[in-house]
Amino acid sequence: MRVQGDIVTDDNGDIVIADGDILVADCTPLHTRDILRTHRGEYKQHPTIGAGIENFTDDESSEDMLRTIRKELIKDGQKVQTLRYNQTNGQLQINSWYE
Repeated sequence: MRVQGDIVTDDNGDIVIADGDILVADCTPLHTRDILRTHRGEYKQHPTIGAGIENFTDDESSEDMLRTIRKELIKDGQKVQTLRYNQTNGQLQINSWYE
C-alpha cells in the first residue's frame, strides 16, 4: 500500500495550518471525501470525476450509489477493498488506498 502525502483541507476546503505550517498528511481520506461530494463537471481539469453522493439520498436501494462510488474511486487510482452502506444508520464504510 502506497501512502501519498497532500495538503490537508478541512470540511470547508480551507487549508489546515498546524504550528504555523501547512499540514501535509495521507491524502486518501481527503480525496475520497472530495470524490463523494463532487459532481461531474465541477473540476475543470478533471470534468468526469465525481460521485455526487447527495443525488442518491432518495433512492430506495443503495446499489447504484455503491457502484458509482466504487467506479469513481477506482478511476482516481484507489484500490477498494471494502465498500458498504448501512441503511439503518446511514453509515458508509470505505476501505481503500492508492496502489
